[in-house]
Amino acid sequence: MIKMICLFTLILYVLFYTSGQLINASKETRQLDFSSFEKGVYWVRILDKKGNESTKKVIKN
Repeated sequence: MIKMICLFTLILYVLFYTSGQLINASKETRQLDFSSFEKGVYWVRILDKKGNESTKKVIKN
């Protein structure tokens, strides 16, 4: 099981396949659970309460 746990509450996250296809988006969470997703490479774009935005690559084997 792959979970991405954040030290802060995310205001928004958007999850994409490498191809750019949108998988999921949600508001106000501290944990992203990848257990139901197939093996592959995913991109997560996150926005925190301070307005910081970043994109992270997640590889599920």
